[in-house]
Amino acid sequence: MSQNAVFPRRVLVLDSHPDRGRVRAALVGSGFDVVMAGSLDEVSEILRGRYEADLLVLGQGDGAAMPETIAVARTVRPTLPVVVIADAQDDADSVQGGVGVVQRDRLEAEFDRVVVDVLAASDVEDETFIAVSEPMRAVRSLVERVADTDVPVLITGDSGVGKEVVARSLHCESRRASMPFVKVNCAALPDQLLESELFGYERGAFTGADRDKPGKFEIANGGTIFLDEIGEIAAGTQAKLLQVLQDGRYYRLGGNREVGVDARVVASTNVDLEAAIDGGSFRKDLFYRLNVVRVEVPRLRERRDEIPHLADHFRRRYEAECERQIGPLDANTLAVLAAHDWPGNVRELENVIRRMVVLEDVASVVADLRRTEAPAGTVAVDELLGADGALPPLKDASRLAALEIEGVLIRRALDETGWNRRRAAELLQISYKALLYKMRDCGIRAA
Repeated sequence: MSQNAVFPRRVLVLDSHPDRGRVRAALVGSGFDVVMAGSLDEVSEILRGRYEADLLVLGQGDGAAMPETIAVARTVRPTLPVVVIADAQDDADSVQGGVGVVQRDRLEAEFDRVVVDVLAASDVEDETFIAVSEPMRAVRSLVERVADTDVPVLITGDSGVGKEVVARSLHCESRRASMPFVKVNCAALPDQLLESELFGYERGAFTGADRDKPGKFEIANGGTIFLDEIGEIAAGTQAKLLQVLQDGRYYRLGGNREVGVDARVVASTNVDLEAAIDGGSFRKDLFYRLNVVRVEVPRLRERRDEIPHLADHFRRRYEAECERQIGPLDANTLAVLAAHDWPGNVRELENVIRRMVVLEDVASVVADLRRTEAPAGTVAVDELLGADGALPPLKDASRLAALEIEGVLIRRALDETGWNRRRAAELLQISYKALLYKMRDCGIRAA
């Protein structure tokens, strides 16, 4: 089993089978931290204690015990991913509710795929839908009206406004909530790789395809698939996606057997898809299939009432994550946050609060934020004067003014891209190496 960094590393195993050592050996060999429990009571005790298990592997021989154990575990941890090692087909058939199942006699052949797929499908961040302002209350109301339907939803809005939070709310409030929510970032993958990720492939479909691999649609079966940045997908993949939306069926890469899926499709974009249709880069028929219900998420500066609530939410999250405390933000800090234009929207605000917590220095981060509000070219003259008040050479003043402006633009680019330096360099139309040099010159360091 290939251990990917995005997957959890703490696994709790309850298995009464004499051959349970095979399960433990497979997990330990893949780099997981494994704790073996001896009873249902011990599972509950461990989960309620300090061991933050990220996955429960259950190998009970008694089929009736499996649903009971899963129910007890999820009483403690409602979103805990579960993989069942079933000793017989009857055991496997008794398991429901988004649980991965593999029969013991196929452990070596199937365990890898099932564990990886369950962990991927359960990769859900703890996000809070804050709807204090009138624009977001309208979004909230629309989500509540359409959540428990199966119609496709298209979520639009600028980068960083919180489109994924809306998508997760649609899933969590639907009748599919107990099934997987699977996110696919369409902009992050090359065209051919994206197609194989979405639809899977058969063994031998291409060089390196040494086994069958299910696609994200199969992993999301019964649940929701979230296609983030849908406007970035290529024409060929658009055609196959249209087929899935129309028929609920498709072929894996290299396959000749149709795969049927039942996954609700939620898509998002920060580009104008109607303009993309006019430009020939997006299919009109696919747009109409996706755009059954459209949810427009407003910019953060259009819902400033939420800034104090979001700031406090992120502060508490990162204080817990980083084990550092800055305490509630004071009125002056909140006033600065409320006055900022937030070109990077909620993502920029999150990164600002994260820097405050990581550095344990609210004042300097607020000072940086105030500087970004200054009009371009307004470097304070007293900052350029020598100790005796002497004027500096004009070329030095020009250089310092340029650095000031560049620092403002670099910080904004970094905030807009979630501090992804390669994407920020592209946004600023400079090389990655040039960006690193300029960050050093401007005294900008990653949080």
